[in-house]
Amino acid sequence: MASAHTTRTRKKGKRRLKVCFIGTYPPRECGIATFTYDLCHAILEHHSDVQASVIAMTDTPEGYDYPPEVVFEIRHNRLSDYRLAAEYTNLSGADVLCLQHEFGIFGGQQGRYVLDFLESLRKPIVTTLHTVLFNPPPSYREVLRQIARASDHLVVMNSKAIPILRDVYGVSEEKVSLIHHGVPNVPFVDPNYYKDKFGVEGRLVLLTFGLLNRNKGIEMVLEALPEIVARHPEVVYIVLGATHPVVKRKEGEEYRLFLQRRVQQLGLEEHVLFFNRYVELSELCEFIGACDIYITPYQSKEQVVSGTLAYAIGMGKAVISTPYYYAEELLAENRGRLVEFGDVRGLQQALLELIENEPLRHQMRKRAYEFGRQMIWPEVGRHYLALFERISAYAPAKAVTLSLRKAFSAGYELPEIKLDHLIRLTDDTGLIQHATYGIPDRRYGYSTDDVGRALVVTLLHHHQFGDEAALPLAVRYLSFLHYAQLPDGRFHNFMDYTRRFTDDVGSEDTLGRALWGLGAAIAYSPNEGMRALAREMFERAFPQLALRHPRAIAYAICGLYNFLLRYDGAAQVRRRLTELATQLLELYVQNRAEDWLWFQDALTYGNAKIPQALLLAYRATGEEEFKRVGLESLDFLIAQTYHNDYFDFIGNQGWYRRGGERAIFSQQPIEAGYTAEACLTAFKLTQEQRYLELARAAAEWLLGRNRLGARLYDLSTGACADGLEPQGPSMNQGAESAICCMLAFLTVAQQEAQRSEGLRVAPIELESTETRFSAAADAEGRTLSAFE
Repeated sequence: MASAHTTRTRKKGKRRLKVCFIGTYPPRECGIATFTYDLCHAILEHHSDVQASVIAMTDTPEGYDYPPEVVFEIRHNRLSDYRLAAEYTNLSGADVLCLQHEFGIFGGQQGRYVLDFLESLRKPIVTTLHTVLFNPPPSYREVLRQIARASDHLVVMNSKAIPILRDVYGVSEEKVSLIHHGVPNVPFVDPNYYKDKFGVEGRLVLLTFGLLNRNKGIEMVLEALPEIVARHPEVVYIVLGATHPVVKRKEGEEYRLFLQRRVQQLGLEEHVLFFNRYVELSELCEFIGACDIYITPYQSKEQVVSGTLAYAIGMGKAVISTPYYYAEELLAENRGRLVEFGDVRGLQQALLELIENEPLRHQMRKRAYEFGRQMIWPEVGRHYLALFERISAYAPAKAVTLSLRKAFSAGYELPEIKLDHLIRLTDDTGLIQHATYGIPDRRYGYSTDDVGRALVVTLLHHHQFGDEAALPLAVRYLSFLHYAQLPDGRFHNFMDYTRRFTDDVGSEDTLGRALWGLGAAIAYSPNEGMRALAREMFERAFPQLALRHPRAIAYAICGLYNFLLRYDGAAQVRRRLTELATQLLELYVQNRAEDWLWFQDALTYGNAKIPQALLLAYRATGEEEFKRVGLESLDFLIAQTYHNDYFDFIGNQGWYRRGGERAIFSQQPIEAGYTAEACLTAFKLTQEQRYLELARAAAEWLLGRNRLGARLYDLSTGACADGLEPQGPSMNQGAESAICCMLAFLTVAQQEAQRSEGLRVAPIELESTETRFSAAADAEGRTLSAFE
């Protein structure tokens, strides 16, 4: 997320979660396609704060006429498509990817092409497993193990799959969640309501539906029917569904023709109806609604999920099934009857029991329907969404993280500080605030917020390194502030690319940041012209410092402190600094608790600037309470953000409210820059070595000393990623990020230069009392009497 974006939108609420699904998708006819569609829409229709897209697996050269949510197609047998899809997804802004896995829908042996896709992703991955084999051939076991390793979390629809994954595939149970197969949310109705639609009114209807293939075991039911219809001629068996497209391409209609011949041989023409078509959901629900007994006579014990059985249970049907794994779980506690594989006689007995005992059949229906309420799609979508939010917040990045950890395993060297990216973002007007993929984004124009801070870092950079390239930037930034200042001393904040201000007046933070920049210009400007203009603007803004917000107060204190670095005798400036610092103390007292040593009831953004301001106030006034609270609050902040030998800053997607959970990701470079400054200030006051080490750690956060081991700083340009996201560094590189990255490195470089033998940063030369105000005249010869 772009730094300026996040800075301006913090109060607008949580950002929309972006989910990308990958699997087959309608109009392709297969069960996975239906599942992917239903899951996607269950989330979209009930959660307006989610944005969803789909990557569809395509198995025909001509493709499909997909709906708008399909943003990318993978031709299943073309390996290059998988790699391109990964690149597309990495750049898409998706927060989490949800993969629907079935071996047969992906290309390569055992569907291994999907591994290239997963290994190239830098996004958190939640994989739903539609098949988990108990005794797999070695090649299938290895593919699924690699899928599990590449996934951040796995979802199964049968609890029996969890120990199989643990024992056979070596997957930790903590990495697996059970979320039921979704079902339509339909009322509990009498089957007779729908029977006339299919010409079976007055008859007792048995039903099997799904895409036909030999594993369906339909012939077992046919063999059981002659004896049943002899006793109950009202019985009719409906076989609903087209032949599976893959089976049809390989074998044609061989299986269906076999079944139809067997019907003729058994004399069941009046008792078996084939509906050879793929039905839409509304019609499917009517077919299921019309049946009295649903049958799944599948032949594979290892089937861990069946969408058809889930639908039957969810709609409250009496069910008879062979004991495959999914049926054993769903039909437990008398929600159905199980008969052994191939046991025609057992199937006959179970059918006759339910046909002839209507109360028993209806009790079974009721138990099934009640169990199925937890399986309706809105509930399933809610569980998936909770998992997506958790995984997108906590999951580590992918290959980029591992490579960067390896690259930085030998340590972190402070890089050369480059101005290239600031120069790229700066035009003849000012500093463009956003950069999309590192390219200046003129649509968002300029902001005083960024320009004020850019003035600070460019002048510090020039002061420390004598880099003349920084001066033209500083002049341009001061010029922008001059143009942005209103007659009453406050500042506009936003200017569009046509040089028109889009606000009436900026916020308190804007005023504070501008004053910080002006103070730096007064302290560090290498020529009197810049200093005189900065002092004139400073004086105009000074009466507006009736501030209420703690960060605005902190920025203003930094500006006042910088003024005093140059003009130590400015009594009115010192008094105002003392008043503002006292306001921070009052906020601290109002919010402080034994377990919460802070100025507000939340840790949000730019936190370290507040305790640093109190420490600077102590340096300017000698007031011990400023020092005590400054160190106490800084130590509290460090305790919340420094763990496991690295800083883990508060994320901006929810922040950290007292008593709540802290946000983990969308950590921003502003925290690193301000924390480095605050810790170095604390070190200079206390000489405690830990503060110096913490300042270094804050700067190294930008180089990969963070929870992902991911470098945010671009060594070649001086650009900085706008945040640390679950999938790694943000692809955007805005002005705030570059500024705060420079600030962190300048802070540490200053101290290291002072500690190095024979290399010292030039101190600021304070003017004498006699000459303190002699250079204060502006172009019209006025003196800054407000500060005398």
